[in-house]
Amino acid sequence: MKIRIITICFTLLLVAVISVKAQEAPPAPTVAFIGGDDILSNGGTDDPYDSLIVIDITASQDIPDDIELQYSTDGGEIWSDIDANFTVISVKRGVYFWSTSKIYAPTLLFRTRTAKSGIWSEYFQAALSLSHRVTNHTATYFVESFNDEIYKGSATSDTWDTVRALVELPLNPPKYHPNGNVFSTNLLSGVSNDDIIGVTFQPVQWPFGHTMKYQVSNNGSDWYGDTSGQPHNNIWFEFPGESVPDAVYVPFLGSIGNELYWKARLQTTNTNVTPQLYQMRFDWNENKVPLACFTVDPASSDVVDQVFSFNANCTSDFEEDISDLDFRWDWENDATFDTTWETDFRGYIKSHVYNSTSTFTINLEVRDSLGEIDSYTNSINEEGIEGAIAGWAWSSNYGWTSLNCDNTYFGAEESYCHLGNYGWQANADYTMDGWAWDSNLGWLCLGSTCIPYGNNPEGGTPQANYSRATGEVNGWGKYIVFGESGWLKLRDASWCDAPDDLCVHLDFSRHSLEGYAWAGGKTDFGIGVGPGWVTFQGSVNVPWLETRYSSIYGRGDLGSSNTVAAPDSRYNASYCILSSGDIFNLTSENNCLEGSYTDLEFPNVSGRYKTILGIIKFEDILDGNEVVYLDTDVDASLPDILDGKVYNFNNGDDYTIDSPVVFHNARNLNSSGAGTIVIEGNLHINSNIYYEENPVTSKIENLASVAWIVKGDVIVDPSVTEIVGNFIILGQDGLACPNDGCGSFKTGDDFSNPKQLVINGLIMAKQFYFQRYYKVEREPAEVLIYDGRVLINTPPGLESVAKGLPVWREAFATTEIE
Repeated sequence: MKIRIITICFTLLLVAVISVKAQEAPPAPTVAFIGGDDILSNGGTDDPYDSLIVIDITASQDIPDDIELQYSTDGGEIWSDIDANFTVISVKRGVYFWSTSKIYAPTLLFRTRTAKSGIWSEYFQAALSLSHRVTNHTATYFVESFNDEIYKGSATSDTWDTVRALVELPLNPPKYHPNGNVFSTNLLSGVSNDDIIGVTFQPVQWPFGHTMKYQVSNNGSDWYGDTSGQPHNNIWFEFPGESVPDAVYVPFLGSIGNELYWKARLQTTNTNVTPQLYQMRFDWNENKVPLACFTVDPASSDVVDQVFSFNANCTSDFEEDISDLDFRWDWENDATFDTTWETDFRGYIKSHVYNSTSTFTINLEVRDSLGEIDSYTNSINEEGIEGAIAGWAWSSNYGWTSLNCDNTYFGAEESYCHLGNYGWQANADYTMDGWAWDSNLGWLCLGSTCIPYGNNPEGGTPQANYSRATGEVNGWGKYIVFGESGWLKLRDASWCDAPDDLCVHLDFSRHSLEGYAWAGGKTDFGIGVGPGWVTFQGSVNVPWLETRYSSIYGRGDLGSSNTVAAPDSRYNASYCILSSGDIFNLTSENNCLEGSYTDLEFPNVSGRYKTILGIIKFEDILDGNEVVYLDTDVDASLPDILDGKVYNFNNGDDYTIDSPVVFHNARNLNSSGAGTIVIEGNLHINSNIYYEENPVTSKIENLASVAWIVKGDVIVDPSVTEIVGNFIILGQDGLACPNDGCGSFKTGDDFSNPKQLVINGLIMAKQFYFQRYYKVEREPAEVLIYDGRVLINTPPGLESVAKGLPVWREAFATTEIE
């Protein structure tokens, strides 16, 4: 009986399938992408900033009963329905409005089909290259994507739809509410910023005959609805019929505030469709601190009653003209100002007689209309440093810039004077000028040398000055190739509030520059153009990392903009440099660099720690037969010969090695020199660790070989110069980096007394901090030498690790070791 039932059902199903196949599917609908918020003006199908895709669909069937719109973010494995509002153009044609703000996908697949009388058409399919940026309110632009309710604030009769990533009027069955208001919270909450003096904003919307209005505010109480710069709480911006209107700049002239808010009003009389807001974009201007500066003529004199003429016309302010700034002077820098606040040329042009030929330091303060103050000090009757500036500038995007045609690179002379006798120059009157050369970008002018290339971005004549009193350098340079986006700002309060060594300053003893400058104009909404951060260095002889007889592997980016590659004919790695992310400024002797490498996760907390190195069976290592120490003094506890045992330190959070440790080879046929040390906390290495230098005389198992398994961080003191062992730094269970104890390896900040650190063995850690400043001639600051002891005499518990090491060293492993 059961067999008959199965046979009948199968027959019916087969007939149904044949019936469907007999009906040929109609052609796919015709689809056009008509833009949406198409910033790149190329149709809206490959713009990473699009949050709205407008799709014009014409069916091949007459008056279709249904239409299906779907997307996929995984290459078509899984398809999700698109919930999009639409406008009917004809019985076969509709225009659909789809918010993609919630979707992240380097390649986004789209497909659609229509149905008539239960018969579906073929699919139309397209790939959209969209990859939405993360909302960023720390870089002078902000995108409100409506992906969540973080910025919702108070709301009345609106719906903040976090599923479809838009704002619309909610249903009040059977009709929409006729109107609603939505308010943001402070967009800059948690961000350190100055007073907001203006904002550019741009909505992405779907009004279509309905009303959508907007206001912005810099304090939450004064609201701006036009471009007059004055608050009008009853005036609103309105963009009827525009999906993406042009961006509007609103100056905040009538109020002061360091916050940023928006609100929108949605109104409709149509009960079938509601206005929708897909995204709000902001690019704001903060009041920048003025940059004080002055020159003096003469800079020195042996005439007692010399009249010194001071001119602060090199002072600049991004928002205000120099004639609108206030100035006051302290002729002896004794904290008592000798002039009151004065405006215009009466304030910035002064003269003074000292009736002395001694050295004096002068302090100038400059104040803008919002009360921001900057000061600048310089001196008279002090020898300048007239002459060439030596050294280099470094851009992580474009490499080295030579500040002088006669220069040194890791101690070697490197001349570019065949290009011309160029160089930056410091002058006796405390000005700076000249040319520098970048082999990738071409010429970089400085100070008054840039005058033929226009005014600086703050509207003034380009100048550059240095203070003989402090070494402070300010003013402008310019990368000619970038045009108006190539201006290099040498000093700004936004980064000079940080430690002084971040700001450009002169090293008088070496006639060189140090510190950071910024070159990067930007287009609308924060898209940077230009070299970006530029770091000035003296002679190029900087710390670098060397690994010998091994590879470097990283599950994220390797190196950074601050990383400096090995000097010529030296390398950061003997074999390969492999990263699941990008590789910055690192070199391989075999020219073996592979980014986007297979992402093999760091050990998980499950007793078994899987890595490219193999499997550490933690529960087998600590099997109850280990030697347990309750003392936190590691060097005082360990034996000289490890004897094939596991030593477990498990009675504290921090453990130390304060005296030198030497691991000896074993001395008889049945003895092992290998051992594993488990540290259940942070390990502080404050003294050197060595292996015995004598060779083994009996069996290879006598060879000293140590593994350190650390469930915390390893912190090396900067006085340490040599350590040995195979370090596997797991961190505390469940603690992610960057956090203390997460599994970091730190080499120690040796700035006050630089020393080279040599590590014999291997290191596996969640995070590395290479902190050494050692830079003698061409030698590396840290040297990691893979000595192979983990293979020759494997410490207990690391047998699978040892099996994995040849794979790691010599080939590209693309699968996990099971």
